[in-house]
Amino acid sequence: MEPRMIRRTSRRKFLTEVSAIMVGSAALPLLARKGSEPAVDNIVLSFGDQKYSKLQYPGNAVYVEYSKKELPLITWRESETVVRTFSSKCPHLGCKVHLPSENVIKCPCHGSRFDKDGKAIGGPAKKPLPEICSEIKGNSIVVYMKNGWLKPDQTC
Repeated sequence: MEPRMIRRTSRRKFLTEVSAIMVGSAALPLLARKGSEPAVDNIVLSFGDQKYSKLQYPGNAVYVEYSKKELPLITWRESETVVRTFSSKCPHLGCKVHLPSENVIKCPCHGSRFDKDGKAIGGPAKKPLPEICSEIKGNSIVVYMKNGWLKPDQTC
């Protein structure tokens, strides 16, 4: 029986190869996910759809489901010409906020309150509700999901 030869590897080469394997295996789930989720399109809320018919009239708001993974949006018809769309996820701890009542959006978990611009006006939340641009177009409201969330103090 012949003795087996053992190849010696430097510590540096070994650590380099192990690091490359770890980085590669960590990136695989990210690469596999890319392209598997559908692109986000703008949302059209037709007044003819029973779920959104209330939005024909100022002062009304509805939840808008847009993702199985996220809490719904809140689309709020403020006036004849103004509509706003906010995340329903409270920036304090992520609870689902209520639809607006008397121009205030309230979080049932810890009492945070937000004004008609989404700004925190009470409770533990310090950040505003994230907003997405939306507008009234004919007999519908378009929520511009492709544009993404507005930055604080940014307007549509």
